Amino acid sequence: MPVPEDQRIKFFVFVIESPSAVDLYHRRSEGNIIQQAVNLNQIPCSVVTAINFESFEASLKVGLAEAMRAFPNLIPMIHISAHGYHEGIQLSSGEIIT
Repeated sequence: MPVPEDQRIKFFVFVIESPSAVDLYHRRSEGNIIQQAVNLNQIPCSVVTAINFESFEASLKVGLAEAMRAFPNLIPMIHISAHGYHEGIQLSSGEIIT
């Protein structure tokens, strides 16, 4: 049985995208597609690009805080779009976050 609208958890999607150098060059973006898809379901979404550790950290410390102010009273759902493996994720710069 579906959960009534007034009882659903209200959230927004915060996408941190770290595409490869080739994807950056060709302007291929997964973040914009995710944003369009969740917006179709009337869910707010914010997309940022983090190419190295410094920008990834800023995405979480600054970008997420800004998005939370833009969407007050909504819980953030974080989606990280990057290359990954069993040790962690790899950013555009080649830096690894374990």
